[in-house]
Amino acid sequence: SMTVQASLKDGRLGTDPISLETRAVVTLQAIQISSLNLRYLAHALSDGTGTLDLRKGNLSLSAKYSGEYFSDNVQLQARLDGQFIPPASGAGAQNLLDQGLQGHLALNDITVAGRPYPSWTIAFIVFTFSSCSGSGSTRRAAPRCPRW
Repeated sequence: SMTVQASLKDGRLGTDPISLETRAVVTLQAIQISSLNLRYLAHALSDGTGTLDLRKGNLSLSAKYSGEYFSDNVQLQARLDGQFIPPASGAGAQNLLDQGLQGHLALNDITVAGRPYPSWTIAFIVFTFSSCSGSGSTRRAAPRCPRW
């Protein structure tokens, strides 16, 4: 395993400031994020944690979000849970989502300008078709490609 600690304190996205701090443990089977903090303009993710299990095809991330919209402060707790087809044995994680991703995004403890709002959950599915095109070594077995 390898412990990765990264920090970007005075970064820029175009002309806008961006900062990132993260700490994770990386193995051949998983990435375990123990700390993630990201700030861009009036938006911030803090106290982020999560796991990406390459062997089982599971993803779980959570973080606190705060931001400003139309002069109102918005705060919430976000959690993303998903599943993907694990990469073939020995394959790298660079094309991890070529087979798509499905899961749920839950937003809880929502407040806008100090006023509480109900929680809500979004179910999602992301398709990518690069693995179904038949080009090169990324071609997968037909059952993994959507049929319309």
